Amino acid sequence: MLNGSGLQIQTNGTVSNIRGVGYWHLWHFNPAEEDEGKNGFHLDSKEPDWSKFRDFIMGEVRYNSLMKTFPQEAEELFVATERNAKLRYEGYKKLSEM
Repeated sequence: MLNGSGLQIQTNGTVSNIRGVGYWHLWHFNPAEEDEGKNGFHLDSKEPDWSKFRDFIMGEVRYNSLMKTFPQEAEELFVATERNAKLRYEGYKKLSEM
């Protein structure tokens, strides 16, 4: 699919990345709830299946190419990427539980 400026947009896998694997977090904020003294932040996504994280990122050309070119450095970066993704999810989860 091309957008208006001629750049290609990758849409295959977007729904599965959100629903199946869960690495794109869905959330919404309702300021009216905050005005009522409630938590207006809602995390709509389920917790990601972290056992599939590596498979997910290896489906991305940028990560796959990195592994082929710099395997040792890639491994370190993949571990850091997963750790950061987990921290980000936990942060969203804490916000939703406030």
